[in-house]
Amino acid sequence: MAPGLESVMKITLFVKTIALVLLAAAVLSQAAIGEEEEARRIVVKCDAPATNYKIEIESVWRVGNELWAVSKISKIGDLGGAAITPVRDEVSVMADADLPLKHYISGKTWNWWEGVDCTFIDSKAALLKQMKKDGTKIDEVLHGDDPR
Repeated sequence: MAPGLESVMKITLFVKTIALVLLAAAVLSQAAIGEEEEARRIVVKCDAPATNYKIEIESVWRVGNELWAVSKISKIGDLGGAAITPVRDEVSVMADADLPLKHYISGKTWNWWEGVDCTFIDSKAALLKQMKKDGTKIDEVLHGDDPR
């Protein structure tokens, strides 16, 4: 083997080794970050009294050791078939999969409920007002506008 070729091969091997070490470090650091938070699907679904209703997840907040999803049911126009209709919405947020999820829903105007376990509220503004009164703080906004 030519003397110059041997040193080129050693340098190439050294560069490849360094590249592999850097790649391994990047993969391990990403795995450590992903252990706590990962993409989590937040789904809200229910039955509405007519075909012209929708539900929308407006906000997802981390409040203490819980996730709060704040959704709004609304009527789309005046014409809709009088049939019980499933409605749903879904968002993805970066959050710990072990955090319990609470749903807060505004806009329900009928007297029965088939859907997610939830607390009904007059509005998001009313919920924020009650939180302020109770001293409850939003620690992190994961989806939607930041009302803090």
